[in-house]
Amino acid sequence: MVNNGATVTVLPLAIESAQRRAERLECEHAEELAGLRRQHDAEGERRRAQYADPRERLAAAGRALESFKVRVRERALECKADEGWCDEGFNAAMRDLGLPELSYTYLARVSVYVRVVNAESESVAREWIGQALDSTDSDVTIRDWDVDELYVQE
Repeated sequence: MVNNGATVTVLPLAIESAQRRAERLECEHAEELAGLRRQHDAEGERRRAQYADPRERLAAAGRALESFKVRVRERALECKADEGWCDEGFNAAMRDLGLPELSYTYLARVSVYVRVVNAESESVAREWIGQALDSTDSDVTIRDWDVDELYVQE
């Protein structure tokens, strides 16, 4: 700029002023900018998930469903205990929802005297005892058994 024959440089001052103004505006709107960045990032994640591999999406949905079923069953067990629901009613609700019913497992140690008649030998008698202790009921399993003492009764 020329003023009465003197040259004045205004451009560097204008740039410096514009930079200060930009910094001030950035500070004033930092929270708004951060919110917009977060919104932009979330939208990008949503779009990536939308177009992700269908097998992975299906697997993720399956995991989410199984997790939900576990939470529903746990909550139902709490209500059963708090509200005094009977086992029959609880199991009916679980069947309706496609969830596992109540099942109790009992362990017992039993002493049994077994009478074996007409076995040809002691080893055959032991075998027959084992066969007699075997259960055909799918809800009952004999875990371990052993013949501690075998004697001939006269």
